[in-house]
Amino acid sequence: LILVVGCIIKGDTKHDEYLSSSIINSMSIISQEHVIPIINGVLTTNTLEQAIDRAGKKHRKGNEYALTSIDMLSLVNSFNHGQ
Repeated sequence: LILVVGCIIKGDTKHDEYLSSSIINSMSIISQEHVIPIINGVLTTNTLEQAIDRAGKKHRKGNEYALTSIDMLSLVNSFNHGQ
């Protein structure tokens, strides 16, 4: 299991869109090639304030991604032990 965590904040150019797309495509390729689940915890926001709010102050996305990782590990372990 891989948990990818980060934040891309929009700037004056479209560079954020290129980065987000590249990250998502790369995670998909890695997941398929290595048959491993990848949780996308990369936030894309318009401002630093949005990033702070989503990461922890209001929405606690980091906590959400961590809990999802734990659930996914349990699921993967149940498949591995069932074989």
